[in-house]
Amino acid sequence: MSEELRVVLVEPKYEGNIGMVARIMHNFSFSNLVLVNPQVSIGEEAYAYSMHGESILRNARIFTSLEAALEGSDAIIGTSAKLNYGGRNVFRTAITPRELSSFLAKYSSPAILFGREDFGLPKKVLDSCDILVKIPSNPKYPTLNLAVSVGIILYELFLSRRRPRKNIRDAPNSSILNQLIKEFDTLVDFSGIPPHKIRYSKKAFRNILCRSYPSKRETTLLLGVLRHIRETIQSGGEKDGGKSPASGRSSI
Repeated sequence: MSEELRVVLVEPKYEGNIGMVARIMHNFSFSNLVLVNPQVSIGEEAYAYSMHGESILRNARIFTSLEAALEGSDAIIGTSAKLNYGGRNVFRTAITPRELSSFLAKYSSPAILFGREDFGLPKKVLDSCDILVKIPSNPKYPTLNLAVSVGIILYELFLSRRRPRKNIRDAPNSSILNQLIKEFDTLVDFSGIPPHKIRYSKKAFRNILCRSYPSKRETTLLLGVLRHIRETIQSGGEKDGGKSPASGRSSI
């Protein structure tokens, strides 16, 4: 997991919560705090709640737009209580905080987003995230305080640093993963499936890729296959002498 994890609070409403998040980040050895359009000024109350996390609060970067706050990030993680761990809606499928560390191992500059206290992250923002995280809780009352949510997730990430980890060096980097996604997206565009299914198919592939932990070798092999299929389609099926992959005979 990257040491540069960006903790992004989107439009936080209360100074106390902002300060408590800074304190919790210090508890678990995270320091990169980003605020997007905070609804309050960072004053005495925030610093009082931050305790020994005061330096994190003082060095927090403030942006007026989420786009600017995420510049340079190679993975975006969204959080919400209104998600599921499966089901039909591929745009609302989530992983648990414990599963998050393996996902983060693939990236060098990830950002995790937390929404404002009253209604969380907007649907448009959640739909744009690479992966979503939901904290398991009582389904009758799943919503947690902002600082508590940050604390639970950072606690799990902190623990993951202390666990033995296997084959991390063999994990694909974000560049290879993005190439794989791009090739798949191109094939979906070529597929001729109904337009309303294109968006869902692309998201489903991202979900599968993000929840699985392929090796660099596996990812590179799959990338080569998708690229070959795309080049064959673009050349009108004439690649490799126009032979049908199913029969090995010429398709002409």
